[in-house]
Amino acid sequence: MKVLCGTDFSEPAKDAAEVASYVAAKLKHPLKLVHCVADWLAPAEYPVVESLHSHGQNLLDAEADRICAPGQRVETTVMHGSAGHHLIEEGDDDTALVVMGATGKGITERLLVGSVAEHVAESVITPTLVVRHAEPLLQWLQNGKALKVLCASDVSESEDALPRAIEKLLLLGPIDLECAHFVQMNAKMVQSGEWMVGDSDFTTPANKETTAVQEKVKKRFDEAIGVVPRAVHVLPSWGNPAYDLVAVAQRAKADLIVVGSHHRHGLQRLKHPSFSRRVLAHGHTNVLCVYLGEAELESKVSATSRKAGQKAGVPAGV
Repeated sequence: MKVLCGTDFSEPAKDAAEVASYVAAKLKHPLKLVHCVADWLAPAEYPVVESLHSHGQNLLDAEADRICAPGQRVETTVMHGSAGHHLIEEGDDDTALVVMGATGKGITERLLVGSVAEHVAESVITPTLVVRHAEPLLQWLQNGKALKVLCASDVSESEDALPRAIEKLLLLGPIDLECAHFVQMNAKMVQSGEWMVGDSDFTTPANKETTAVQEKVKKRFDEAIGVVPRAVHVLPSWGNPAYDLVAVAQRAKADLIVVGSHHRHGLQRLKHPSFSRRVLAHGHTNVLCVYLGEAELESKVSATSRKAGQKAGVPAGV
């Protein structure tokens, strides 16, 4: 296994590379630094391509010397073409974590089609850490200061991937874990008096369902990894809950937001707008994006097995 970090040598990318180096050292995995040369303007036979490759390799080697401790295992690779394509391909191959800066040098491309980090995080099956503020991450990795983590939590079976991601974070250092669960609001719910404004900064529900959700989330984490979130915020959402999560993270002063991604693309994304992509684009802190697909597949197989058992007259849970 390796820790993969893509860089364009911008300041955000340099911060991400430093975080990646410490993560790799703590996990005792090799670090792979990748730089992609955008050489599509020049035909392959032109000498400028070789020059760009050589220059990129020199920059990568210098970056590795800057961030890695003596004796640390590191590999530097210069690739040509689309950074997103190569990082997704590399990230799917024997990789523990992908680490990237939140924004790089391609501001125009970011405004038009989204950043490389967002594209990679929503496509690669490996958990992807998008670094926006390196300082709390470095304090956590270097000095053991507890990392304040806010995890967007659902109560579906596919969300088992998130406790597993939290478990991996605990291998790197202590965390202070809170979860947030959002309920899509409508006028009928308000008129029924089920929701009220509490004394805290958060709007809170005044019904038993809230306690049930909180207990279910806590139980899921406890059974999966033996860790119970310090708090589970069950909150209303009047629009897109991604923006509500970003707001809660700001109020809670979270160092890291953990979100799941279904990796929907094309027409699927039009039908189901991406929650994780909005958090990645609009979040004010670091984001860990976790692929939910494998957990979804496991839950579907489990549900199918239960249905087959029921048809055969086998009691549930046997």
